Amino acid sequence: MNKFAYVLRAYPMRGGDYPSMEAPPAAMQQNGFKPTFKAPDGTLSPGDKVEYKHLNYIFNDLYAKAADMDSRLTALEGK
Repeated sequence: MNKFAYVLRAYPMRGGDYPSMEAPPAAMQQNGFKPTFKAPDGTLSPGDKVEYKHLNYIFNDLYAKAADMDSRLTALEGK
């Protein structure tokens, strides 16, 4: 399941190629993504628009960190 985030692709679009993976802007990395929610007064507060290329970047990073942790634990078990 984790392979989809590793595959680099460029999807042709009218305004140019859309990459399958790109780091989110620094502000989003620091603050996270604001979800859509219902405010106390009952109005709908729209969240941040999150692009697929940013989600793939996050998944790729998480999968790489999990694989690194797994290899470290495996190495410790072998000692």
